[in-house]
Amino acid sequence: MCEVSLDQFSTDGKIYIKNDYYKTYNSEEVIYRARMRIEEEEYNLFFNNCEHFVYYCTIGGNYSEQTEIPEALIRQLSRANRKKSIPRKISKCDYSLAQMGWD
Repeated sequence: MCEVSLDQFSTDGKIYIKNDYYKTYNSEEVIYRARMRIEEEEYNLFFNNCEHFVYYCTIGGNYSEQTEIPEALIRQLSRANRKKSIPRKISKCDYSLAQMGWD
């Protein structure tokens, strides 16, 4: 991350502001919290994305509405995968017996 002017940030001249959050911190505190994390290089699409950053700066905590659906899908797939029966490994002995038709 780096600090840039508003003109540099808005390459096409348009900026959209999402006012869904209840701000815990005033503007000066939000700027201070953002600047504290400027050198951070730990971006992660699911756990530390730009929405997590804004939420941290304005409210505190770690939240991203954008990641709720993918996270829920990953959890659901993980649970479904754990429920599948995993075939046992075939040992060398089992393989030899199977080759001879004695399984």
